[in-house]
Amino acid sequence: MDGTASSRTPEGSPDHCPICRAAIRLEPSQIVGDLPCPSCSVLLWFVKTTTGVHLYDARDVKPVFERLVVVLADRDIDVTRLMTGKIDSIELLKLVMAAEDSAGWNITDEDAEQIRSPGDALHYLLSRLL
Repeated sequence: MDGTASSRTPEGSPDHCPICRAAIRLEPSQIVGDLPCPSCSVLLWFVKTTTGVHLYDARDVKPVFERLVVVLADRDIDVTRLMTGKIDSIELLKLVMAAEDSAGWNITDEDAEQIRSPGDALHYLLSRLL
């Protein structure tokens, strides 16, 4: 055994724990979720995007996600549909526009073109808010 840490499946996307920097692999079956780092046991939040899986410290994500839920609910966007990936392009556009309005951002056309999935939208928002 080479000492490489792995999570639920060995064939997942390679990444590193944002806390302890240990190498981990995961293959999420859903757009977002959480799992403990097999090395340091800190709860990690993952977001599956069109470019791969991105990991965050779940303690940092919680307040941002709670704020996002309120913003989306105010605009009649179903958070459950977002998290499961069952969101259409109109709802995705609403999500990006809601984030712009709520945070006072101006999302460039170039950035908006990169948001192709619910995971892309969540990763974009989390990377801007954390």
